[in-house]
Amino acid sequence: MLQNFKIYNKTLLELSEGKKLITTINTHSYNVTLKDEEFRNVLMNCEILIPDGISIVWAIKLLLNSNGRKKLLDELKYKIKK
Repeated sequence: MLQNFKIYNKTLLELSEGKKLITTINTHSYNVTLKDEEFRNVLMNCEILIPDGISIVWAIKLLLNSNGRKKLLDELKYKIKK
């Protein structure tokens, strides 16, 4: 279900001018969406939804990118080597 959220993946400088409803999604808020339909609708319908936490970033990569699993494993290997 996480792949149903429109996660913003550009820079904030790329936003058009004007007021925007900007919110974040993290593991806690995602878990709340599983039980609270109203909260889920708010997150799914906001204009800008920013991932808050590496676990959400990794999950999005795995779910939305056909090469996401390999890229994620490569990133993890790189971070472990540092």
